[in-house]
Amino acid sequence: MATPTAVTKYTGLAKSVLLHLTNSPQTITIQCPSAQWILPHALLAQHADTFSKVHDDICLSDIFSADIATENAFELFIEFVLTGNWRDRGLAVNWQSPTLELDETLHEDQHDRDWRVKASICAAKLAVALKARRFHDHAMTQVYNYFYRNRNLLPPDIADFACSVAGSPLQSFVFDLVVGHWDKDSGIVDKEDEGWEEFFGKYEGLKGMLEMGQSKNGSLRVRWYMLGEPGENEF
Repeated sequence: MATPTAVTKYTGLAKSVLLHLTNSPQTITIQCPSAQWILPHALLAQHADTFSKVHDDICLSDIFSADIATENAFELFIEFVLTGNWRDRGLAVNWQSPTLELDETLHEDQHDRDWRVKASICAAKLAVALKARRFHDHAMTQVYNYFYRNRNLLPPDIADFACSVAGSPLQSFVFDLVVGHWDKDSGIVDKEDEGWEEFFGKYEGLKGMLEMGQSKNGSLRVRWYMLGEPGENEF
């Protein structure tokens, strides 16, 4: 049998991950609609507090709502557990659907950068449900960099998609971003977009923040939106 070090050379997996895969006596089977995952309990518990309390085989849909724990978002979690990242598929996305597209059907010369954004948003929302701090903070950093650091436009439909988990760090980030850049020529918020009227009607607290000028002057820090230590930011 190949040693973990030798296998790491060819798979790219961390030695600590391979030790779990080759030496962990207890596994958990996680059933999804079209696939099942059999992984070491210790490895899952290391990445998500939820699995530290689960010792039996589970069905993903039995413990999480379908709009948060979509099967494809869970695949991002598995990919992150094994490799510390996930691949950018660059596929066309539908912001009206909670499903994250993983089927690589686009022609090779096409690439939709929205896939990376939606993947990070879906991952951040799932991470809150899983209580997976490292997974969440990795996803949240990508969302922060895309919109805040790189000054990409935040349309109201994407903002609404990101705000579905009330009180989450992701929702707080979107609120701060919109309020802080509403009257700034930063390229992040287009205040003339008619979709914002419906958005403010749905999130009345945000409208109040905007009217009262409760912003952080547009200056945001990614550490404000991390999931935190156990006991913090419980949902």
